[in-house]
Amino acid sequence: MAVGHKRKLNRVDDELPNFVLNNEAIKRVEKIKHLGINIDENQNWKQQYKTVKNKLKGGTSSLRKLKDTLPQRKFEQVYKALFESHLRYGNIVMNALSNTKLSKFRRL
Repeated sequence: MAVGHKRKLNRVDDELPNFVLNNEAIKRVEKIKHLGINIDENQNWKQQYKTVKNKLKGGTSSLRKLKDTLPQRKFEQVYKALFESHLRYGNIVMNALSNTKLSKFRRL
């Protein structure tokens, strides 16, 4: 994957050499998922943001259903499994998001 600004990537598209590994051509992709992190060629993290947001939304509805049935300690464990794990893993990516998107995460 070539990484860079969208305008420069469009200009360089024709200039990129054909990469070969083990006699097999490596094709260009716009995005890839690696170790659970969605990486796109423009590094704007839109897909990663959407993925984590959807996981948090699903976790929110689960927590609402469980809040009156679980003891506090168990409830905190469920929170950590459904929220904290997603927020901590790949949190360096979240630092690259705009303040608007970060505030949406905080509200969730």
